[in-house]
Amino acid sequence: MKDLHQVDPKAKDPFVNGKNGERILKLKTNFINSITGEEVPPIPVTDKNGQPITDLVGNGSVVDVQYTFKTWNNKDGTGMGKYLNKVRVLDMVPYTDDFDSQPDYVPESGDKVVAAEDDEF
Repeated sequence: MKDLHQVDPKAKDPFVNGKNGERILKLKTNFINSITGEEVPPIPVTDKNGQPITDLVGNGSVVDVQYTFKTWNNKDGTGMGKYLNKVRVLDMVPYTDDFDSQPDYVPESGDKVVAAEDDEF
């Protein structure tokens, strides 16, 4: 994969800086295919053994994610799409709608984002 800045030196960095200096990658997946108008299948969410999870995953859960970067270039400029493909939950914190009960994630010194192409869950 080409670095986005090799495609266009003025292109925006796909990562953003968090309020504590951590690097954050925001991912998205469309629910409707913009070309065909058809619904896109939901993102697979599994436990660490590959079994599907149907419960809502809460803040503070530890997950692996599989994602795709795709550069684009059109009349509006150059950019990079960041798409979420799969989620594997390693340590589940059940979702609650009580915002105050959700733990804040504080990165530890050993935490890192690792990108591996075609990493199979």
